[in-house]
Amino acid sequence: MPMIHSRVFFRPESGKHSQRLSSCWNIKATLARPGGIICDNIVFVHAILRCDTTSGAFGNGKLAAVTKIRNELHFLEQGQVSMRSTFSQEERKSNQNRTAGSYLPVQW
Repeated sequence: MPMIHSRVFFRPESGKHSQRLSSCWNIKATLARPGGIICDNIVFVHAILRCDTTSGAFGNGKLAAVTKIRNELHFLEQGQVSMRSTFSQEERKSNQNRTAGSYLPVQW
């Protein structure tokens, strides 16, 4: 597959009540900033802690997931198992239980 050398820019929509214009991001530079570990596992992190996490990797929003995935091997392993396209039902169930027990609120 040929490499595309053109630059892609993204300008997110401003919030409903925002008084300032949103900034324009160079996607290639943005992806390089948080590092490969974050980019490789961002879908998992997003699924666990929701959309603030995605912007958190780039310096906006909550940084809890970025910190967890950088500092906690357990959390990184959960992301790697979840991102594999093929894993057994046993692995899936085990991963769900460990993740829910560690990072989600207990349901009463």
